[in-house]
Amino acid sequence: MTSLTIKIEPVGIAQLDTVKGILDGGDRFLQSLGFKHWDNFYTVERVAQYLKERKVYLLMYEGSPVGTVATTPDKNSSGWKDDIPSVYVSSLAVLPEYQEKGFGSVLLTLVEEEAQALGALKIRFDSIQDCDWLSEFYVRRGYSIVGKWGKPFKKFEYYLYERDVKAQQTRLPQT
Repeated sequence: MTSLTIKIEPVGIAQLDTVKGILDGGDRFLQSLGFKHWDNFYTVERVAQYLKERKVYLLMYEGSPVGTVATTPDKNSSGWKDDIPSVYVSSLAVLPEYQEKGFGSVLLTLVEEEAQALGALKIRFDSIQDCDWLSEFYVRRGYSIVGKWGKPFKKFEYYLYERDVKAQQTRLPQT
């Protein structure tokens, strides 16, 4: 029997090109489906800033980078109006050729365990509206749509998702 290796580690500026490559792959995939909200958003400068200011993780599968996610305790969109201690998620991406294999769930499980360890009460993020398959994925993972916010100047509207940390029952697979 073959053992598959999944490894997730926090990364820094030295992995800028790798993280940017995954985000660019996600952008190309979303654009192929007609979603343009990431178009020119993840510039080299923005990704470098994320690597300096947020916790950024890289998911490796069989030695190859396949996904990334960033977390922060700071609000990362203007959609959140309260000060409930939360972990905010951003830039969750899995390369298209590795999608639908459970890697997005592995990254969310990591975030959920981090939030629990930090004593956060909520996990929060926003995601583009009208992307039904993505919304269904988040809802299956136990997240609820709790509001909307938009960027009228960019013509994009987003759902606000959250999950109570205490409601989680997931664990990362042991590797």
